[in-house]
Amino acid sequence: MRPVHIALTTLALALAAPTASADPVRDVVAQLQAQGYQTIRVERTFLGRARIRAEAPGGHRREIILNPRTGELLRDYREQGRGAGGAAPMIREGPSADGRDRAARDRAREREDREEDRRDREADRREDARELEEDRRQDARERAEENRERREDREEDRRDDD
Repeated sequence: MRPVHIALTTLALALAAPTASADPVRDVVAQLQAQGYQTIRVERTFLGRARIRAEAPGGHRREIILNPRTGELLRDYREQGRGAGGAAPMIREGPSADGRDRAARDRAREREDREEDRRDREADRREDARELEEDRRQDARERAEENRERREDREEDRRDDD
């Protein structure tokens, strides 16, 4: 019983250990190569995510979508090949086991929130400036109308006096 406990503990620690690499895409590619996948293509999606497509000689196919900044595994689609038995092993998300990946995601979200707040403030400033300019124009129109009315009144008074 003791050797089984030691083996399970060692396996758990190995799975929980963060990877030393700062590139999660490279980590996933290395894991796929270690699992026997030979044809591996890395592409960028429209949203800036990494799409990793891999094929193994037995016909197994994988498509993995990954956030390259945070290393968050967004999708892992597996397709069995003809006559291929067994399931493809899961991709380990690397540093998420010790919380560093979560912290990186949190920092990225905070940066995005700050940027969104900055954009909102800038849009509010532009809107305030437009409103202020429109108020100035309206005041100028009203003053011009009042001046016109005063001139007309003075001219009427002059005509009445004559």
